[in-house]
Amino acid sequence: IIAFFCKKILVNKDELAKNIYDSIEVFSYMKDFFVKLLREISPEVVFIKCGYGRFHMALSQVCREFNIPSIELQHGIIANYHAGYVKATESENRDCTPEYLLTYGDAFSDIVRKGSLFNPDKVISVGFPYLEEVKESSISVDNRIKDFTSNFSVTILITSQWTIADELKNFVIDMSKELGKLEKNIGIIFKPHPRDWRDYSDMGKYQNIFLASKYDDIYELLKIVDIHSTVYSTSGIEALAFGKPNIFIDVGKINMQEIIEIPDNRMPLMVDTPQQFIEELERIISNYERLSKEALKTSEVFFKPNALQNIKEFLEFIM
Repeated sequence: IIAFFCKKILVNKDELAKNIYDSIEVFSYMKDFFVKLLREISPEVVFIKCGYGRFHMALSQVCREFNIPSIELQHGIIANYHAGYVKATESENRDCTPEYLLTYGDAFSDIVRKGSLFNPDKVISVGFPYLEEVKESSISVDNRIKDFTSNFSVTILITSQWTIADELKNFVIDMSKELGKLEKNIGIIFKPHPRDWRDYSDMGKYQNIFLASKYDDIYELLKIVDIHSTVYSTSGIEALAFGKPNIFIDVGKINMQEIIEIPDNRMPLMVDTPQQFIEELERIISNYERLSKEALKTSEVFFKPNALQNIKEFLEFIM
């Protein structure tokens, strides 16, 4: 099988074989470990933060053999082509996947239910309890950021990603210059991705740009800005839960529409030039209260309300 596969797609057979056998060996050792562990502690249920990977798949298989409910908790965006949740062929072979998957909301559940890896009846929308908790907590941001936002009538948070950082940086600088020419009193907070290694200090020369730390909490920043923007970060969806209209930027490599279906043609928005961005920005500002409410309503498709209560009811049902 390995030889046939490598011949078809032109990859190194010895290297692929080594990786496959290493994975199988680790899986086998992990399974032996979990057999002993679960026999010793006899848990009523097992929660798994991420269901794919050798460690997690071995644990899931042992749980099924011992008839212990295994429950995966959604840990990030589930996209249309995520290999951990979606496959092209249908089968009933699910022994290495958790028995249940608890998702943030129906938008993610629908993707998994159609993806053949999980039993559709055991994919449950419950919500995102941490997001709900943060929304209700007091604001905690650097005073320098607060001072920056106080100088502008409208503030935009742009969250970057290291995979497409150069393109987005150039986009933001061009937009900053255009806003300056138009004398728009609009500030931009630019937040690099935590894994980004680039030096963005040159952006500090633009008075309408504030360079946030790559470790700043996006949720806290969302509390104090008016509008959010990104290329394909999960924060583009999370912003809606804070009632913040979002603008997705298409800079050529990949865009959010390829990752997940947005259930509203008006919100979020998609642009591919700084000029289009400013046009949409003006439309949002002139209809801000209505669009903020629409954003919040749309967010419920991604993040089901009353998460802790939903999780409690689910646990009562299975135990």
